[in-house]
Amino acid sequence: MSSAIFKLKSASEWEYYPLAELLKNTDLSKKFQEKYPKEADLLNSSIPAQLEKFNLLDSQFQLVGHLGRLGFLEIGEKEQRPAFIDIDEKLIYHERFYQRAAFSREPLYKALACSKYRCVWDASGGFLGDTLLLLAWGLSVKTFELNPLINVLIVNAVENSQRIAEFPFTHCPHMFQWSDLESASNELVVIYDPYYEETASKRKTHKNMQVLRKLKLESEFLSPPEFKANALLKRVVVKRALGAQELWPHTNLKFKGKSTRYDCYF
Repeated sequence: MSSAIFKLKSASEWEYYPLAELLKNTDLSKKFQEKYPKEADLLNSSIPAQLEKFNLLDSQFQLVGHLGRLGFLEIGEKEQRPAFIDIDEKLIYHERFYQRAAFSREPLYKALACSKYRCVWDASGGFLGDTLLLLAWGLSVKTFELNPLINVLIVNAVENSQRIAEFPFTHCPHMFQWSDLESASNELVVIYDPYYEETASKRKTHKNMQVLRKLKLESEFLSPPEFKANALLKRVVVKRALGAQELWPHTNLKFKGKSTRYDCYF
């Protein structure tokens, strides 16, 4: 199933918004504000330290707009589709796939103990890959993401989705911290994917993963969880490449997929 969004044959109709221009009071930034008010407000509300941390003040990055959708490209990339999020396409794909396959057999389902815990907090939302999979499995998901540019894409994807309102989904455009658990009202598990870490894998990296690694330039890992201080936190699952080292010591369980390992702490 291939998304009809940002087909190369429509490239002549795309609108380009270099971030360096959007972050200034220019005619282009005003145009962007008129067309994408929620996305512009989120970008403008980002503190300078966040923008600098992810090199968003650099002119190499740009947003690409078409028919109300936003994607991301580096300036100078030719004949390439932008990286973007299509919520409805992913949900439909997962729903169709799991009509034929039992998701209860999936390593991630087992790692998160989804048969017991139905609320998951995604500590590193990215392009919503894990979030949308978990929603399709019938779970409640709260997704955190620090990067302002990725949050703009998430907000835009939600605005353009006809399906997301059907699902128990919450987007939190800030960095996940263990102190966020103070607001929890139900038992939950956390999935954490330090996806911007390079690995020695020979497998071809998905374009969205390449974008995340370009934007996540610093390896600021979460500290190990303190379960005694968070009674509602029942399990933390760290997503790793098969050959990667454990992020924290004292793993309780491990589940392996074809290219991914899920390290469980509880």
